[in-house]
Amino acid sequence: MIRNYILILICFCVVTDALCQEIEKSKSQVTEETDAVTLVAEKDTLKKSLLRIVSADNQVFDTRNDQELYISNGNVRITHDSVFMFCDTAVLVNRVNLEAKGNVSIIKNDTIRIFADSLLYQSDSMMAYFVGNVVLEDGDQKLFTSFLQYDLERDWAIYTDTALLIADNMEIKSKRGIFHLDENYVNFYEKVTIEGDDFDLLSDSLRYYTELKRAVFLSPTLINQGSKRIYSEGGYYDIDDRESEFFGNAQIVDDDQTSPADTIRNRETDNFTELIGNAQFKSKEEEGRADRIISKTNEDKIDLIGNAYFENADNKVTGERINFNDKTNDVLVSGRSILNSPPMIIIADDLDYRKESGLAFADGNVIWKDTSANYEIVCDHARYIDSTDYMKAYNDMGKPVLKNEVGEGDTLLLSGDTLISYTIITDMDTLGIDTSRYFQAFANVELINSEMQGVSDSLSYNGQDSIFTLYGSPVMWADSSQYSGDTIVMTMAENKIEKVNLKQNAMILSTSDFLFFDQVKGSIIDAYFTEGDIDKMKVNGGSESVYYMKDEDDYYTGVNETICSNMIFLFEDGELRQTRYYKEPISKLTPMDMANHESIKLDGFNWQIDRRPLTLSDLFN
Repeated sequence: MIRNYILILICFCVVTDALCQEIEKSKSQVTEETDAVTLVAEKDTLKKSLLRIVSADNQVFDTRNDQELYISNGNVRITHDSVFMFCDTAVLVNRVNLEAKGNVSIIKNDTIRIFADSLLYQSDSMMAYFVGNVVLEDGDQKLFTSFLQYDLERDWAIYTDTALLIADNMEIKSKRGIFHLDENYVNFYEKVTIEGDDFDLLSDSLRYYTELKRAVFLSPTLINQGSKRIYSEGGYYDIDDRESEFFGNAQIVDDDQTSPADTIRNRETDNFTELIGNAQFKSKEEEGRADRIISKTNEDKIDLIGNAYFENADNKVTGERINFNDKTNDVLVSGRSILNSPPMIIIADDLDYRKESGLAFADGNVIWKDTSANYEIVCDHARYIDSTDYMKAYNDMGKPVLKNEVGEGDTLLLSGDTLISYTIITDMDTLGIDTSRYFQAFANVELINSEMQGVSDSLSYNGQDSIFTLYGSPVMWADSSQYSGDTIVMTMAENKIEKVNLKQNAMILSTSDFLFFDQVKGSIIDAYFTEGDIDKMKVNGGSESVYYMKDEDDYYTGVNETICSNMIFLFEDGELRQTRYYKEPISKLTPMDMANHESIKLDGFNWQIDRRPLTLSDLFN
């Protein structure tokens, strides 16, 4: 048993030793193969880094000083990988380093060409140094400088002593720069200038994409374009598309107008300019502010968007959006807006003011003010003609209301389905033109001031004579009296009622207790006032009166009924003191307890106190 075990152990050891020898042999073989591959790669790299002289008129080979020296002259041609070199004289050291002089040129990939007076080239790093009258050509682009370092492996050209790039009808200059031919852009540094057909540019750092034809500003940049100057600290300019964007203290100065914004976008093909963020423009004649401002100079249009404000010699406008025509001075405003065009002020949700034609359209919660005439109209819609100062106001629901400050603490309020205001020339001489204002109101007319209130079908106001005329069965109230007739003419003096003329079917009703009514009726009634109190009344044609008499204690004693041709009533401190009857008066006196108060009411009696407007809210409905 032990013998068999020993035999198995011996066999295992023999097999193990053979296996170990085989492994060691394999390791050695792998190492030798790896070294061989490395050696081949090193030989290929060395072969690749070596320059080859293709031809020359004359050549000298020198192996002194433990190096190979090739001296060639006359139409020398040298290759390195895919690079072809040409010169008059060449000194090649160990086929690695090259010094070339006279009519030096390099061609790579048939697109990149470099010319210079002399060249130092290192084949192992593929770095070339060109000196004297250097020209780099890449397609239609040419770079001129006096010294150029070119990395042929990465296709980078570096210059440090001023260069000029001619591309796309432009000349770009700078003191330093890197031309990334591999990625088609150039970084220019220090005193960068671009001169184009119709612009020039100044910057300290700039990147130019040669295929995109785009200049990207890497530092503060100034562009001069005719009368226009553009400044920014960042942005880009597309040469072909003539599109640009500027940001970082960006501003445009054109003649006397300055336009700053957070960002400025410009498109020259259609004269489009957009100012974004804190956008402004200001000149001697006009000023504007908004979140965004868009202008098209070929269309003379300026669009101010968001928190917009615009001002010129004629107008001050605020609104959510303002569209201004710089040629015609037309203004279109949307969103809650204010137009201040002295003496006119318009506040509305939407506003269209056409200066050239003198037309204005205001819509939505309109407030129309005339500061010279001290009046204001509140309405849904208003239409205005500047030449005649004509204004028409109307509502979708309810009625427009006119407010007129007629004196200290006194306001005339007037409403109707339609309100019209205009001015008429009343006199013209060498001293100037005098005008008077007229108002008209149509349908469901109501008016209020401190002395009287009235309703009518229509109304007109003559500003020259301060006369109100109410048409269509008008009714007026003053204190406890009601005035009515087919037409009422009210004359004002120093903002107070001076005379009320009731024409046709004239009637005055007065009461102190709303139970018994003094009544006067005639074809025509003229009532005269002093300081707002009635002091005389004339009744002409078919005169009738019903008068309730009182004793000293102010108790009713009876009723006087009179019929005659004409009557005159005289008042003192608003109280009736004397009555005069003309042409065969007929009077009847009836004690209070015997009077039939209903039957003595005159024909046409109609106490309409429920129609009397008292507050501003009454006028809107």
